[in-house]
Amino acid sequence: AGTDEPFRIPLDIRFVRREGEALYRQMDTKPSGLGDPNKGGINKGPEKIDLADITLPGGMLRVDRVRIPYAYDLDLGHYALPHLDGNPPAISRVPAADGAEAWVGRIPGRQVALTALHGWEETAAVAHHGANPEADESTVLCARLRRTQDYGGIVVLITVMLHRLDDGAWTPEELNPVESFRILPWTATGHPCGVHLRLRDGREFEIDYGDLEGRLI
Repeated sequence: AGTDEPFRIPLDIRFVRREGEALYRQMDTKPSGLGDPNKGGINKGPEKIDLADITLPGGMLRVDRVRIPYAYDLDLGHYALPHLDGNPPAISRVPAADGAEAWVGRIPGRQVALTALHGWEETAAVAHHGANPEADESTVLCARLRRTQDYGGIVVLITVMLHRLDDGAWTPEELNPVESFRILPWTATGHPCGVHLRLRDGREFEIDYGDLEGRLI
């Protein structure tokens, strides 16, 4: 949300295209007319977050490009874990491959893991009241980014989000399935801030957000 508003959720998430094993979508969080000078606001431009999702065993690898022209607070939340019988989930920091760190939340028979690989400033566990159908209290693992200045440029975020329905443990390689990545200032199609990824399972991806607005569904 913009710094003049306490909270805002995505208003529209649109499918764009599928290229190989990468699913492209686009998120718009700006209500119609918000910031319109004719309606008493200041139009600072569109709020767009371009999404590329890559399927992983038990989860996904997210590669997001944030195009918000003014100061903002951005949170990416995982699946919420209910406080069953009043007991909060066990939260721990777990080493992942290549020096990364994952946050893992556990309740009996259920787990989530979040690894913030690039772009995020911090990871946290946040408790909520009245937001979960299974219990009055719940906890969400989330990654956070804070921008305090307007027009700070495009940001690329890379995140691993996993879940499982047992009490087993993830390996360090599962918590960080990315062998290497490189941020591309310009892609082959001439668009800014792409990403080249090599995964530990041998897959390679060239994330290119080109022509998103022209292919929305």
